[in-house]
Amino acid sequence: MSGADGRARRVMHVWLPSLATDRLSIERVRELRRQRSGAAFSELLAQVRAEPLATVMPASGGRSIDALNESARAAGLSVGLSLADARAQFPELQSDPSDPVADQETLVAIGRAVDRYTPFVGLAPPSGLFLDISGCAHLFGGEEALRADILKRLSAWGYEVKAAIADSPAVAWAVARHGEMGIIPPRQSREAVASLPVEALRIAPDMASMLRRLGLKTVDAVLCQPRRPLLERLGPWLTRRIDQIEERESEPITPLTPTAPFVAEHNFADPIAHLEAIEGALRHLAERLSRALEQRGEGARRLLLRLFHADGAVREVRVGASRPLADPDRIRELLAPRLAMLSARIEADSGIDLIRLHAEETGPLDPEQGDFQQEKVAFADIARLVDVLSERLGADAVQCFVPVDTHQPGKAYLRRPAREWLEKGRREAGSQPMPASLASERLPPLRPIKVFTPPEPMETLASVPDGPPIRFTWRRVSYHVAAAEGPERIAPPWWEGGETCDYYRVEDIEGHRFWIFRQGLYGEAQQPRWFMHGLFA
Repeated sequence: MSGADGRARRVMHVWLPSLATDRLSIERVRELRRQRSGAAFSELLAQVRAEPLATVMPASGGRSIDALNESARAAGLSVGLSLADARAQFPELQSDPSDPVADQETLVAIGRAVDRYTPFVGLAPPSGLFLDISGCAHLFGGEEALRADILKRLSAWGYEVKAAIADSPAVAWAVARHGEMGIIPPRQSREAVASLPVEALRIAPDMASMLRRLGLKTVDAVLCQPRRPLLERLGPWLTRRIDQIEERESEPITPLTPTAPFVAEHNFADPIAHLEAIEGALRHLAERLSRALEQRGEGARRLLLRLFHADGAVREVRVGASRPLADPDRIRELLAPRLAMLSARIEADSGIDLIRLHAEETGPLDPEQGDFQQEKVAFADIARLVDVLSERLGADAVQCFVPVDTHQPGKAYLRRPAREWLEKGRREAGSQPMPASLASERLPPLRPIKVFTPPEPMETLASVPDGPPIRFTWRRVSYHVAAAEGPERIAPPWWEGGETCDYYRVEDIEGHRFWIFRQGLYGEAQQPRWFMHGLFA
């Protein structure tokens, strides 16, 4: 079997046997630290762990134990015991309701935190992780050093943890949970699992009980049996597990975080809690990422900045760009506002020991030569402004008006996020803003800056029935018309029906300019009505 990089595959399984109770213990320690400022995490954790703790779930006739911490197991309690019987044996037992959703969220958070070692981290629910470490163990001093570092780090975070490394996920799982060895040498999987109990095959408890009743108590005893009788009696699931542990069937690992084609990272010797140091590291990462992108003729459209905290927390900052970019200054310009928003949390937390910058989505760079009017340069500046404002204010807060192919003024434009429109403009020819040199060849109808939706009714007095008004009243104020231009006649689509509208641009004696229309023509409607639709500057 080969790993993700083509080398011999090596997989680590990380098992958290007390995940549910560890999660509760860590929550209690954090609450105690808020009450006792300055108390050491490790000391409080030892105090909390010394108290027997269980999670319970509803069962017929009451509640049963779902998980136990190490102290409760040492007292002789076991999973499946009713809470009443457990407290009869050990009255000091504390209990909390089981919460599988919170346990799953905790497992995912741990998985995202340990992908500092490898991008290929997958879940093995309900309490385990698979890490494909093929070709990356040497970066941490070898497999033994890598395993020791993970065990030390997760223990410091407050979790009971076991881990094993082998050629396949099946063997690593079996050894981590049922064996004593931490690292299985390459091509020695069969020997490593031979003496393990049948539960190491990752089968259901009832199937393991049936195998034991048949006299098959170890993995080796099962592997030595003919395949057909096992298939006929116990079904294909058991034979599939046998194929996986013998490495005849590959078991892929689905990464929690999709791998990005371009990644740059920086490790700190000690946890950093100052924004200036993080921004300095970000500057170097942006330069490295930009060089890698330029060499491939690509630019980043989506960027992900991941901040790995010393206590296991991982903060993520995602930004987007309307145009593919490979400019380190632009990258920092997009990320800086979002990073500044996290500065208070960063300085109050345990510090950051690893920062990683991903180019999640890329696109081809299109070098454009500017012209004498600098129209393309101006468009690039607009895209840059839209990107910065969108990150500071939110993408939905920066909008533009997109023209719609209709003659109806009230429906001629739609509001769209400006970044979305600029991205579409690069994909579809003709969707970019019309250059100034071409705009003069085909001037659109003049439209006001302020448009009322819906139009507001008003009263008018016209010199002739089908002409513009000479005086009108709007919002209880009378206006005398000094000049008028129009009409611009607009009829509704035939499939919608409705009345024809005559639009006028009028100016009163004080210089105010309005956009008004008459709905319905004389002879077409019994009583045409006038409306105020907008105001010109």
